[in-house]
Amino acid sequence: MNSVRHFPPHLAFGALLATLASSCASPPVPLEDQRVAASARWSELSRQRNPATTPIAWRAAVARMEADNPKLRQAREAVRAGEEAVRQVPRNYIPELSLNLFAYPTLGTLGEGRLGDTFFFLGTIINLPNPVQYQAEALQARLRFMAAQVDTEILRRDLHVRLYRVFRRAVRLMEQEASLSALRQISAGAGSASWQADALVEQNRAAWRLLEPELAELLGDYSRRWRPEPSPVLPVPDYAANPPPLDGKNQFAALQITKAALQLVALDAQRQGLLVAEWPQVAVLLSAPPIYQRSAGRESYLSFEDLRVSGFIAYSTDLRGSRALARKQAARRSELTRRELDLAMQSLLARLQDAAALLNDLESRAARLRRAEIALEKAGAIAEAANLRQQADELSSEIDDLNLSFWVLDDARWQAAKEPARD
Repeated sequence: MNSVRHFPPHLAFGALLATLASSCASPPVPLEDQRVAASARWSELSRQRNPATTPIAWRAAVARMEADNPKLRQAREAVRAGEEAVRQVPRNYIPELSLNLFAYPTLGTLGEGRLGDTFFFLGTIINLPNPVQYQAEALQARLRFMAAQVDTEILRRDLHVRLYRVFRRAVRLMEQEASLSALRQISAGAGSASWQADALVEQNRAAWRLLEPELAELLGDYSRRWRPEPSPVLPVPDYAANPPPLDGKNQFAALQITKAALQLVALDAQRQGLLVAEWPQVAVLLSAPPIYQRSAGRESYLSFEDLRVSGFIAYSTDLRGSRALARKQAARRSELTRRELDLAMQSLLARLQDAAALLNDLESRAARLRRAEIALEKAGAIAEAANLRQQADELSSEIDDLNLSFWVLDDARWQAAKEPARD
């Protein structure tokens, strides 16, 4: 006992510092466990050097992307969180009980095995929101939920468009492979012509190497070497033959209009929230003496007659003008945002009008290039035919871009194809 009682304080302090230093220097055990697991997974993946080439049709690719794309899954989780936040608004006003246990032991009571004076309290605070405040909170939660839904649908369409581009590029690469195979047979042993055909084949292989990881990213699966296969059900968004209505009818651009409307409503809700903050805060406090207490060796219990209900109203003035300034700034931001949204709508409509006028011209030019390419191939002019093919492919890509700029806004078409069937 004496040795413990006279233990030097500086040694005890040093031992404490050494313990803390060692605990900070060594990484936590869960981190090491996760590192080991990640290393094992890395080793497992490194042994998979030649993943199998797996063809996939359009509808199957759409279904897999809808189910496994990580960005889309995160967006849907945001939608679920928004829906839960809407349901949570009325629950935020359910009173919560506060349970508190206090003990005040002394060295003497601890030596006797007792806690000494003990108090056990039970209390709650009941918030009483005014109707305007409750509506403002419910509206903000609803707006966040609806914005998450719109953002998810916009992302889904963007991913569909990317997937469509991959399939279209794959179709062109397959057509080029067939054409190049024929050209290699024609130019076999023809010196420079044969060398040019081999170079074009290598370019085609390089294009495949770029396309496959993009498809794996969209599908959310790198375990296989995915390859699009020709599919007769690949959408054909031919808006040159079927020009879209740009007058706001037939649900065209309805999703983008809804997104803009939500932003405007959110601005109004923000201003409403600033006004709600100026309302007095009303609350009710339910408190009581300790349910149980032991003090100076005497015990007592709660009597329900001792329950106390008290309320308070809190209101702060705005003599400094901070709330008024916040309202003015919010009004200016609202006006700027409205102007930006209007300019964005004008810009989008102008681009669509220009695209509609350009589509027919590009398609007629692409058709002329294809005819000239076929004529050159028959004449054995390999390099000239390849040059025209490259020009035609560039025009086809531009035509696809124009068509897709309409397709992503065509709500009626998206609603009709929202549940794709499997191949």
